Amino acid sequence: LQDLESPKLNGFPVLATESMYGKGHIGFGLASQLWYGEASAMATTVGEASGDFESDQMTLRAVWNGDWALRHRESFAFLTGVTYGD
Repeated sequence: LQDLESPKLNGFPVLATESMYGKGHIGFGLASQLWYGEASAMATTVGEASGDFESDQMTLRAVWNGDWALRHRESFAFLTGVTYGD
């Protein structure tokens, strides 16, 4: 993602969000119509943080980039205004 003004991944626009919906929303769909693509191999780094040795621990960091896409948008739905289960 070199261009932060209009980010693209493999030529396709990227949208990132950390928003969460409340209890009144449910999403569901057909899992076979959801595609996952790996954008990179997993990169791992092993190191010892300052307090790890004393605690007999080790720090491991793994980063893996991927993306989800809908094959057919009609295969998924989003329901709002759900009131049961409260």
